[in-house]
Amino acid sequence: MTTRTLPPAAYDRLTATVARDTGERRTAALWIHAATLVRHAHDHGLAPAHDRPPPGPDGLLKSLDSLASCHPALAPLADPTVLPLWEQPLGTAAWAAIEEFWDRHPALEDERRVDGYALGDAYQLLSEEARKGRALRQTPPWVARLLLRLSLEPAMETPQASNSSSWGPRITV
Repeated sequence: MTTRTLPPAAYDRLTATVARDTGERRTAALWIHAATLVRHAHDHGLAPAHDRPPPGPDGLLKSLDSLASCHPALAPLADPTVLPLWEQPLGTAAWAAIEEFWDRHPALEDERRVDGYALGDAYQLLSEEARKGRALRQTPPWVARLLLRLSLEPAMETPQASNSSSWGPRITV
C-alpha cells in the first residue's frame, strides 16, 4: 500500500511551479488535479479503454471530454464554466512537472481502491482555496470500515435479516 508521505509543502511547490505557467494558483491546481483524476480513471478501468489519448495537455483535455460523455454526472468535466482548463493553455514544462510529480508520488493510497478519498485529499493539498474555503469533509476510511463492521456485516450474518427487513415487503422462501 502506497501512502502519501509528502508534506503539504511539496504539493504547494508543484502548484507554484505550474502557476508560473498558468498565471494563477487555482488554474494550476485544477490542471494538476485533472491529470490525477484521468490517471485514476484509466488505471481503474473507469474510462473507455480504447480511448487512451496521447500524453500532454491536449491529451488530458481529450480524456476529460471522453469521461464527460460517459455519464451525465461527469458532464461538468467538459464545461469551461466549471473547469476552466479548456480556456487556459498549459505549457510543456508545466505538464512535465505534473507528470513527473505523479510518477514519483502516486496520488492513490492503494491501486486497487476506486473510492475518491485520495483524489479529494490531493485536491485539498493542491488548492489553498479548497483547504480554507470549501474543505472536503470526507468520512475517514478507517471510520467507514468500522461503521460497516459494526452494522452491515452483522446484518448480513443474521439469517432473518433478509426476511425481517422493515424497508420492504416480507419475503418468505
